[in-house]
Amino acid sequence: MAVATIQRWTFRTVLLVLGLAALPCLLLPQIAIVAAISIVGIPLALLMALIPPVFLFLLLHGQSASGSRAD
Repeated sequence: MAVATIQRWTFRTVLLVLGLAALPCLLLPQIAIVAAISIVGIPLALLMALIPPVFLFLLLHGQSASGSRAD
């Protein structure tokens, strides 16, 4: 029981962090374009492109898993 509670809080924390990271990625895509101009910024630009879909996938996956669970 305690392990499930810890896992649930960890999952919610990950969703919160990804959600907060997805906001600037979606609202300010020009930052990724400027970062992609330099070689050092290419990984940052790739991460900014990946954060919103990963957030949505985890959000939808978590909702479907929590709906099928009988707590």
